[in-house]
Amino acid sequence: VALVVTGDEVLSMKVRDQNTPYAAQKLLEGHMDLGEVVIVGDDVNQVSEHIRRLSRSFDVVVTSGGVGPTHDDVTMHAVAKAFHCGLRQEEKLLKAMGNVETNIAGKLAMVPSPAQCLEVPGNKYPLLRCYNVYILPGVPKFFQEKLSFVIRFLQLKHPECKQRIYHKKNFALNK
Repeated sequence: VALVVTGDEVLSMKVRDQNTPYAAQKLLEGHMDLGEVVIVGDDVNQVSEHIRRLSRSFDVVVTSGGVGPTHDDVTMHAVAKAFHCGLRQEEKLLKAMGNVETNIAGKLAMVPSPAQCLEVPGNKYPLLRCYNVYILPGVPKFFQEKLSFVIRFLQLKHPECKQRIYHKKNFALNK
């Protein structure tokens, strides 16, 4: 598993990265190996390059941050660019947002075209997966909820991870 933490605020230390230590601990408890962590600013080209490289080298890539409605939230565009695809509006996300202001909801619902929505029990917002990249929010509380789901999802899909630690390319996801 590789982790891409996105945000100028993390690089500049305006926001302390709580997600990397949490991910390392929970992945270890889930018998999965955190093989690489990249912390990158809000530059769509840099984020895209890291996602492309890591998605080729690791079974699973988890992103943290960059999925909000502001100008510096570039993760969705970066994932789309990494996989050479466009963006589309995801109806499940629009529906989950309910009364969110139309312009904000429209931006938040734009996802890479091949992305899948995975329903997260007890959470009104689905988890997005684009090939082997799981796109998570950067707010620690929401990141933690979604990461727990990713770990459970991978354990169900690949029961062998309950018995041993993953290393690079031990299983293939539908790419």
